[in-house]
Amino acid sequence: MNVLQSINIGREDLASFAGTTTETCVRVLTQFKEEEILITEGRKLKLKTKIN
Repeated sequence: MNVLQSINIGREDLASFAGTTTETCVRVLTQFKEEEILITEGRKLKLKTKIN
């Protein structure tokens, strides 16, 4: 696993930036974590990439 990008942002700020509700943002983040696309550490979000 390699980390592609890491940002420090709150859920409310991320939802506002994406033009959606906080609830929708949380659902998408949860789905991405379940699919192992995203790692969260507090307010830090890390997108993952796989190298074969």
